[in-house]
Amino acid sequence: MSHIVVHDQIGARKPVRNFVMEWNDGVPCTVRELIAERVRYEYDKVHADLSGLSANEIVNLPNLFLFDKISAEKAIEKALSAFQKNGFMLFADARQLSDLDETIAIMPRTDVTFIRLVPLKGG
Repeated sequence: MSHIVVHDQIGARKPVRNFVMEWNDGVPCTVRELIAERVRYEYDKVHADLSGLSANEIVNLPNLFLFDKISAEKAIEKALSAFQKNGFMLFADARQLSDLDETIAIMPRTDVTFIRLVPLKGG
């Protein structure tokens, strides 16, 4: 089993949250699949039983109100659309990914960084 270490970043700031997703060895992964798995992970985390989570884990839950209003599949569609519209950038082991059908080489440990772009003030 390979591990995809996910880093979230807003603009040029340091990563704000990290977590690990498991990926089956030898199974190819596209950018589209990685984004979809990331959204499903977040969706499942929000809809899990919160009683077993620590206070820190609860504070770092993804945007709760978004997932209460839409299904996982709709959230995936929105994330894929945001990627295509340059709403965020995606890097795998320091290599920028720009096409949803691009294949990512998943190693025993692959570092992935999602960088949310922030519009410049006044522009």
